[in-house]
Amino acid sequence: MIDELSTRIPGLRHLTLSTCASIPSSFATSPLSKAPFIALSALDLYNADSLQPSDLVALSRITSLEVLELSVVDCQANLLHPARFDNLRDLRVYQQSATDRVFDIFTAPSLQRLDVRSFRVESTSDLRRMYALWARSFPALQELVCTLDEHDAAGMEPCSISSLVAPFCSIRDLRMLCLWLDTLPITIGDDDLSTFAEAWPSLETLIIQGSSDLAQEYYVVGLPGLIALTGKCPHLRDLRLSGVRVRSEDVAQLPRDSPVNRFRYLLTGYSTLS
Repeated sequence: MIDELSTRIPGLRHLTLSTCASIPSSFATSPLSKAPFIALSALDLYNADSLQPSDLVALSRITSLEVLELSVVDCQANLLHPARFDNLRDLRVYQQSATDRVFDIFTAPSLQRLDVRSFRVESTSDLRRMYALWARSFPALQELVCTLDEHDAAGMEPCSISSLVAPFCSIRDLRMLCLWLDTLPITIGDDDLSTFAEAWPSLETLIIQGSSDLAQEYYVVGLPGLIALTGKCPHLRDLRLSGVRVRSEDVAQLPRDSPVNRFRYLLTGYSTLS
């Protein structure tokens, strides 16, 4: 079918494939890697049976790919050669676990956007390892979206958001950071926002959202942190944080021409006013 499709529509640019559990994923990825698609730039691959490392290696041979969307990749087995996607710009991965090691073999030096949804982690160290790996494998990254799956955070050691995302601080062109952390015990305060301000002068969107149960204990951002961030990130227009604490004395000292006034979207859920 794929061979016939490439013959009938050689200029096909976007292809979506969904396979059932009874069909091995290689039945799709192998012919895809060999088909003469000269313009295929976007591929969405949804599979009931998990993709294998060999499937990623096969897909990496499609040199025209710029956008790739995958559901589940099983990399528990012995890893094969790295899957290098030289021209990939946008990668979307769903329902993945930090223990699957898919990103251990996945590199894309030109990747600008990484969107990982329903990501499963067992600890804050799991997520820290993933972030370090992503920063190393995707050095041109400009936009990161990471949504954690529901999990039991009981017994997890808290860590600061700046230490968690420290590997990305070397990527000066980062424009978007969107993290939905569920109940992961992550602390965020004014010092963290100051760190972000120094690291990402091109930042346009910053979203860090967590559970309301953690807001009062772990999220302690105030106006000083917001002012530090907006003062050094002139392009910042979308800021969404949980647990901002606004004190009347900070508001009284806020200048009329404060950069906070230029926001197009400001969301501070689970916040306190005093």
